[in-house]
Amino acid sequence: MSKINVYSGAMREVKQRKTVALVPDETGRILSNFSDIPFVVHVGTEMFQARSAESAIQSFYVSPSARERVAKMPAQEARDFVRKALSRDVKVEKQDQLEVVGEGAGSIDERRDKNLAKEHGEKVRTLLTKRLVRKVVWPDKLYVGGKTIGYGTPEHTALIKSLMKMRVLAIPALKDILIGTVGSDLVFEPAKPLPKEEFYPNPAVLLTEIRDELSL
Repeated sequence: MSKINVYSGAMREVKQRKTVALVPDETGRILSNFSDIPFVVHVGTEMFQARSAESAIQSFYVSPSARERVAKMPAQEARDFVRKALSRDVKVEKQDQLEVVGEGAGSIDERRDKNLAKEHGEKVRTLLTKRLVRKVVWPDKLYVGGKTIGYGTPEHTALIKSLMKMRVLAIPALKDILIGTVGSDLVFEPAKPLPKEEFYPNPAVLLTEIRDELSL
């Protein structure tokens, strides 16, 4: 079964005589949440226009007063804006292995291997130090359409899926393109892996669910 990568920078292989060339995968790029296809978001008591599905998703990570502003930004700009707004200096514990060189000497040599130090009968101690690191601190709760939902919960995933489906239903041509992928596997394979600490439901899985629902 063929694969369609629903990533904004998706490429596909095309055979050209004796070589294989990489060309933009237009179907995958159009279906991507980053594709610049405006639509109207209507969630609960809120209604506003979003420039892309990703812009709409990101708009729910900021306060309602800034939501429409973020929703109208291009996808990458919206992501960058939200991450900057949520960035904080956070103290994190870092474990440092320090070897005490020579019995009772008390001097510390961080360059020596701890196992080698043990072989020579030298004492090894571990120090825990706290350092400030700039990190994105995701909110515990999201304010959506007049109610509150927990970040990273099934309700959060349902919100993202509903925004993606809203865009598909708002653009008939986009719906036709999605249904036209029946028979192919939708995958999400970005050029670089997303940070582990960033909660992000796999958009290919959600798009596949949406496709199945619309194909009935």
